[in-house]
Amino acid sequence: MFTLESVLSGKYLMVFHDGQKNLLDDIISALEGLLKAESEQVYRVAVEVTTMLITSGGVSFIGSKFQGVYAPLVHLLLCSNTSTVTSCATSLRVIITNLAKSREGIGVEDLWKALKDMNVLNILGYRLQTHERFDGEGSSLYIAIADLLSAICHFWKVARFSLGSNSNFQKTVLFQCSNLNEAVSSAALRLCAALGMPLPLLSYYHSND
Repeated sequence: MFTLESVLSGKYLMVFHDGQKNLLDDIISALEGLLKAESEQVYRVAVEVTTMLITSGGVSFIGSKFQGVYAPLVHLLLCSNTSTVTSCATSLRVIITNLAKSREGIGVEDLWKALKDMNVLNILGYRLQTHERFDGEGSSLYIAIADLLSAICHFWKVARFSLGSNSNFQKTVLFQCSNLNEAVSSAALRLCAALGMPLPLLSYYHSND
């Protein structure tokens, strides 16, 4: 069994280096508890480790093994710490993308329930509408949230309708398509595509701004 120190220090990477994938369950079990910790110092590091694990694991590590981290990640997605929200959004985007590639469909209902119960679409949509900082961590946060919403809209059509029916949200995303930060504008364009918004609306919006 992995200790708290070994999981938080990143020593779990030996699972991949040595091919000891049978130890993965122990690591994930430890992370489930750490993600629910009251200590910000603990759960912030746990989020970083979870993100590294998920982004390096690929489709083979998505599914039943990771179901236990879905709800904690969604919960922390709504916290006030910028770096934690960015990491959670990145993890959830990768999870959703890999779920879409997997034929098993394990954990799909649990993840969607967690997103609905926490009102994630409306809260993250509002965050993008009111986002004003587009440098450093601010741009990373916007991109992570926008790409997460894009993944959600691609995977769940009902989410596309929910966000796409909000005209104020649409206008905000369209406006950011011309952001001087190329990474931000690209993320906004991806979200427009995921929402099924015709890109000619961009020129129309700015001509009437």
